[in-house]
Amino acid sequence: FFTINSNTIVIEERQTKMIKYISHYGIECITHSNPYGRESAGAFHCMTNDYYREESIDFKSILETTDNSK
Repeated sequence: FFTINSNTIVIEERQTKMIKYISHYGIECITHSNPYGRESAGAFHCMTNDYYREESIDFKSILETTDNSK
């Protein structure tokens, strides 16, 4: 899910147990289908992240290294 504000989230409609749990605490759950979740390797939160932001850490070199101490 992803948060719209402190009282409202958007959540995948098949997450019925999570919807029931979150609704118990008075949080409004806006349900929506997510037919591309498997193909995009994630749910709404992952699909709405800003993947093209500038970073001061060179994650590419870290991921490509064989040195497991990092």
